[in-house]
Amino acid sequence: AIVAWGDEETAGVHTLYTRVVDADGAAVGDAVKIQESTDLYYRGLSLAPLGADGAGLAYWRYSEDFKTSEIVFRALDETGKPSRDEWVMATNAGASASVDVATDAVVGGVVWSRAEGSQGRQIWFQRIDETGQAAELFSGPGRSPALRIVNSPFRGVDVAVAKLLTGYVLSYRSLPTAKEPRAQIRLYFLDRNGAVIGDSDVSYTSESGGRTAVEAAYDGRVVIGWSQVNEDGKSELKLVRLPCIGG
Repeated sequence: AIVAWGDEETAGVHTLYTRVVDADGAAVGDAVKIQESTDLYYRGLSLAPLGADGAGLAYWRYSEDFKTSEIVFRALDETGKPSRDEWVMATNAGASASVDVATDAVVGGVVWSRAEGSQGRQIWFQRIDETGQAAELFSGPGRSPALRIVNSPFRGVDVAVAKLLTGYVLSYRSLPTAKEPRAQIRLYFLDRNGAVIGDSDVSYTSESGGRTAVEAAYDGRVVIGWSQVNEDGKSELKLVRLPCIGG
């Protein structure tokens, strides 16, 4: 397995590391320094397998004033070292970005949330191949390999993704709009190309609480987790299991 984490070993120096561990959790070799900065922070790390031996690492990189706020993807080899240059999937991601990645043996998807202007909170999906490079979603000229799943007037944050046998399930926190005045946890079901084929309201929630979590089992069950802040100021962690047979 490969582990990734951010650290601050000395005051003002932020470092992103990976390290290989064996089946017993013991470290194999030295930690690999992926990136180091005195100006940028690394948050929201997500790892998934790539091909037979590698891994894909997605994370949010930002400065304290958020003038730099980027969604970054790194392809790693079996030692945890980058196998090629970083891929900046999104810039100007704002102050409330999130990112997640899910794969199987041959294909995967990266999702992220980003801000656009004072009101926009968008959610995007990018399909990747087994090497962690962009996979075209549709044929034809002028087609972008990234798809915008949530766009104005709707607003989404705290996105997560899980791989299904025939596509993906994506969870997120839907922020209040004129049509729906309360925040909700919602799901989107995507086909293998990233096109939306279904959606579901899961639960009302608070506007803040951090990234959601979603996992899928082979028997059709989907489990969604999230945290929320209640009106009494207490934080609460919730889980919901949904039957999605045939979805």
